[in-house]
Parts: sequence; structure tokens; C-alpha cells
Amino acid sequence: MAQIGFFDSDRRLELLSKKGDRLEAIDKLVCWESFRADIEADVMTPDDAKKSNAGRKPIDAIILFRMLVVQTLYNLSDEETEFQINDRMAFVGFIGKGLEGRIPDATTVWLFREKVAPPRLVEKLLERFDQPPGAKGYIARGG
Repeated sequence: MAQIGFFDSDRRLELLSKKGDRLEAIDKLVCWESFRADIEADVMTPDDAKKSNAGRKPIDAIILFRMLVVQTLYNLSDEETEFQINDRMAFVGFIGKGLEGRIPDATTVWLFREKVAPPRLVEKLLERFDQPPGAKGYIARGG
């Protein structure tokens, strides 16, 4: 078995891009940072409410939202979302992690979805997510 080269993953991502990676096209149309304030206000624990700053740092809210988008677009369970993002280079690139980055597990995806579900935030976020791609002719449908 040949050893993986330094630029092999970059070449593969470039090939996916040339073939028409839909997630890459959607990624370019959506201003992800516009979602941060809404997500962090409802989901993340404010610094003054934390007992201490010890422990692992929280996963970025935008990465979790991107995972939720992948899960919705491809109609995946939490476990399948974790597996597919670890397995597929296009998914890893879309959520903003490199091959060396730690991918959130299925429980983290579930907890995030549970936090955004009760206030109906998830529906509002996904509706806002659909607007820029829809204006360019992309129809984001789950399943």
C-alpha cells in the first residue's frame, strides 16, 4: 500500500470541486457568520453562567449548524451523520474541518439539535439557510 502524500487530500478536494461539488457551491452562497448570534444566544452557555473555564473548549456553533445542515440535506441519523462526515471528504470540507480536525460525535449532534429544537430555532435557521441558495437556483431538500 502506498504512503499518503502531503498534497493527496488537496488534489482529491480539487477534483471534487472540478466535478461540481454541490456542497461547495452552497457554501459559497451562504454567509455562515450571520447565523452565529442567533445560535449562540439560544444554545451556548454564557461565560458568566459557567462554573469554571476548565475542561474542553466548546465546539464552534457554526460547525454544529453545518453538521445539522448536512444531516437535514441527506436525511441522516445522528450516528450516520458522524460516520458520513468522517468518511466523506466533501462533508468534512463543508463543515469546515480538515482531515486532522476532531469531528463532533453523534451525541454532540443530538444535543445540539435538541437545544435548537424547542424554541423552533432550527426551522428558522434552516429557512434562512435556504434563501441564498434558492435565489441562485439551488433547492435544498432533505432526503
